[in-house]
Amino acid sequence: MQPSFQTPDLRPELNMIKSVKDDNSERELWKAFQSGDRLAFETIYNNSIKYLTNYAMRIASDKDLVQDSIQDIFVHLWNKRGELASVNSIRFYLLKSVRRDVIRKMARGNKKSSLSSLTGNSKVDFQPSYEMIKILGEESSERILKMRRELDALTPRQKEVLYLKYYSNMTNQEIADILGINMQSVYNNIYRALEVLRDRLHVVLPWLISGTGSFGI
Repeated sequence: MQPSFQTPDLRPELNMIKSVKDDNSERELWKAFQSGDRLAFETIYNNSIKYLTNYAMRIASDKDLVQDSIQDIFVHLWNKRGELASVNSIRFYLLKSVRRDVIRKMARGNKKSSLSSLTGNSKVDFQPSYEMIKILGEESSERILKMRRELDALTPRQKEVLYLKYYSNMTNQEIADILGINMQSVYNNIYRALEVLRDRLHVVLPWLISGTGSFGI
């Protein structure tokens, strides 16, 4: 009798390989920029301008301030390119930079952050990400609209943590560094926010049933 042979699930390995390739590409792009490669600099700018604007607008809800902040960051990057340290994630570096700069500019201008109402006052809608829709099992347009309303009811910190986690693909450690909080606070905010959404949307989250926390939070 021939022994049975199960085809291994290669998805984790393939995802890991893709992640390594992406990390290497980012490091090479950053090194080229540091050496004065203007095309590399323009590539970084073009790849990041949309997500930086979206995130910064949720903090300031002031288009002029956000544009000034992003421009200042990239001028600083180019002028100081030879002095900058290497980075593993350009997105993380820029998100952290824009958050710090926007808040500093708002403090100088005595402006109130719109983080207290990431969806209400912001001109950028806080819509459920594709991954959150998969997690919560909400696919119909009516239920997605309901999910948006429930996202509005979360605390400002929960909204920002979810945004960085599911829209910006930041790790828990990166979120902690961006927000200046510890890892346990990141975990608690993600867990509580998803638990609130689960209760209000009347859905069951698989990792809460298993008790394994395997979703990665």
